[in-house]
Amino acid sequence: MPRPSRQNEIAEVCRLSGASPDSVKNFFSRPGRLSPELRQSIAEAVAQVGYRPIRRPSGALKGIRVGYQMPRSWSRPSSVMQSQLTELVRAVQTAGGLLVPFVVDVEVPGVVDVIGGTPAERADRTLGLEAWHREYAAGRTIPTYHDMIRTHGVNAFVVNDLAGDDPRLNTLRAEQVPYVALGRPQETSPRPAGSAHPYVETDNALGIAREVLLLWQRTGCRTFGHVGFAEDGSGVPAQRTLDTRVAVQGAAARAGIVAAEVPKLAVAYSHSRASSTSTLGRILEWLESHQDLDAVVCDSDHIAYLVHEAASRGGRALMLTGNDDDPIRRTVFPEAQRWMTLRGDQPSAMRAAIDLLAQIRAGQTPSHRAVPPNIIGAPGTPWDATTSID
Repeated sequence: MPRPSRQNEIAEVCRLSGASPDSVKNFFSRPGRLSPELRQSIAEAVAQVGYRPIRRPSGALKGIRVGYQMPRSWSRPSSVMQSQLTELVRAVQTAGGLLVPFVVDVEVPGVVDVIGGTPAERADRTLGLEAWHREYAAGRTIPTYHDMIRTHGVNAFVVNDLAGDDPRLNTLRAEQVPYVALGRPQETSPRPAGSAHPYVETDNALGIAREVLLLWQRTGCRTFGHVGFAEDGSGVPAQRTLDTRVAVQGAAARAGIVAAEVPKLAVAYSHSRASSTSTLGRILEWLESHQDLDAVVCDSDHIAYLVHEAASRGGRALMLTGNDDDPIRRTVFPEAQRWMTLRGDQPSAMRAAIDLLAQIRAGQTPSHRAVPPNIIGAPGTPWDATTSID
């Protein structure tokens, strides 16, 4: 049965909703111009008729296939990562391109569990299976990128989950394939002028500085501590903990609220129960030796949760800041109202990444973009309210 003409569909939407053709057009392009009642009437008519406007690809990446390697850490649910993927798809499509997600296949023929064998074998560190698996997976990465280019027609990449001196970035540059990194590349040697990798990062330093200022202005906090990741290469970029330390000390010094030196406790990156118990004990001891603290800035919400637990056991009510807007904050409501966090502005970050890709394809030499995060649960607002950083 042939589909009715587009004009007939529009006419039927107008008849059912009582709207004009211009109002129906605005419904899809500028809905803010319509009253809530008219929007609802058009929405019901559109659903009944099944009308959808034809959206022809256009934009700076028209016809471009953008590759995106799905990170292994996505094996467990993450609202942050899901938001990143959703917004990247939207940004690529808006620019006229097509996002091509892919994975690095690390299966070995004849081996059932390449990740490390039996539980007993995985627990035996002398076997080195975990390190072997990482090394094997890394060796499969570059061939997989080549396959995406040659077999699947991918002609640009957005690269995430960066490693130190990440070989993907250097390979794509050498082969003149346009790419943008999500996060600041960590390199052991400085690159020559004009050859830096293009990247987009969340400006955590700005976000932390704004959090410190809000705590000073709205809650009267004057003394700050910092519990952050140890710079041990355990999976957290050293730049994050460096940004935090610099931001806390710099914001505090500029505000004149504490001495420039802010006490810090470094903890290992781990979510295991045994490690968390050990870390909790260290935080308890650290808080006992810093009785004057009003607030503690934490590198992640997982760390903030441990600080909250330690402070509660000690009968203290500290103000806290975290990062990544982890659902763990919900488990301590209403105490979460004393704990704000940062959430990356994924829509802006993904648009910035695609904008950089478009500039590269146009022959320009962009460097990087720093996108301010949003603050969640700022003092004086609901615990889940979003505050933008101008």
